[in-house]
Amino acid sequence: MIHIKVFLNGLKNNVPLDEKILLGLTAAIFCGPVVTIVALVALTLYLIYSQKMASLILDRRSGSIILIAFCVLGMVVPVFCDNIRGFFVGIAVAMIALAALYIRNTVTKPRFEKMIDLACAASIVCAGLALGQQLLFGADVLYRPDAVFTNANYYATIIEFVVILCAYKLLGQNSRRRKLFYAGTIAANLIGLYLCECRTAWTVIFAAVLMMLFVNKRYKALAIQMVVGGCALGVLYLVPQMLPRLTQVGDDFYVRASIWKTALHGISQHPLLGQGGMTYMQVFPQVGGLATAHAHNLLLDILLNYGLVGLGLLVTYFSQFGKKLITQCFGRDRRFFSLILCFAAAVMIHGVLDVTIFWLQTGLMFAIVCGGIGCFEPGREEARLYHYHPIPAPNYTMRRLQPHYRKK
Repeated sequence: MIHIKVFLNGLKNNVPLDEKILLGLTAAIFCGPVVTIVALVALTLYLIYSQKMASLILDRRSGSIILIAFCVLGMVVPVFCDNIRGFFVGIAVAMIALAALYIRNTVTKPRFEKMIDLACAASIVCAGLALGQQLLFGADVLYRPDAVFTNANYYATIIEFVVILCAYKLLGQNSRRRKLFYAGTIAANLIGLYLCECRTAWTVIFAAVLMMLFVNKRYKALAIQMVVGGCALGVLYLVPQMLPRLTQVGDDFYVRASIWKTALHGISQHPLLGQGGMTYMQVFPQVGGLATAHAHNLLLDILLNYGLVGLGLLVTYFSQFGKKLITQCFGRDRRFFSLILCFAAAVMIHGVLDVTIFWLQTGLMFAIVCGGIGCFEPGREEARLYHYHPIPAPNYTMRRLQPHYRKK
């Protein structure tokens, strides 16, 4: 309790405004979609009022022009296609993109580590909420708890992200107490994942953590995980009922195939520019397709919503992002490089069967982690030279602060 009071007092008195905004964006993700959209609107208004928006949009180092062009496409096209939902989705995507640019231009390594710690702590609360929802409504066999994320699959994606963040933190920790905290966070989130019954997320977490261990050359831990994973697969083969909804995989695949067929029909109507966000909801009534919100495949959904032009803009932007990630991070901080790589892998693997990244909370979480590449910009080198460790009190002198930081 004392540490919480110290943290709150420090946040009130000693923390710069940019850091408060970054922590506020992180906290908003775990407070529900309404709070998330309020935080994004507030950030946009702040950037307009402070006259910082133009500098973010015109920052050539971050490739922001390409990202803004994609956002403009997502807002203009649905207007001409009578897609009102798509227009508002385009605004939301633009605000998340703006938040990503802001994070990239203001984040430092200590701030980034604090944001991760806040996300881990908040995820434990969400796991508790999911457990409470299961106790209250679990009598309905079709009910799947979602904590504060409106959909069980969105919650599962947040769990994927948090587990990857915890693995990232564990690889850089020497403190036993901190290791216990991150291990406990993983355990709490895996309980939440079991309750929300998302099958794909188990595969995503297993593959992403394997990738992180391999990139960081933790071969012993990698071998242990592969053995444990193999044993788990053997148990599931013998007792498939242990994992909820596992026996329904075959039936669900046929449902996905029907959705993809409908999406392909919509893509053929507007292959170049698409029809804006959530186009699937406009297409399925035309052909009598299955009623759902999106195409349940990331590539198909991008083509359906934004066409070949939109896909080209995204590929160009993330290609430039990937080049900068390799040149700036791979040789300096392999652990951070593996974090971004695993987040991208999680999105793509889950994107084969669902489009959970296309949501306020999951999208902002992805933007926060990708924005962390700003820690490696030339103007923030000093912050990058140190590992962040939580400090028990905010008013220490530099002489007392020094033991909490160590050079790489």
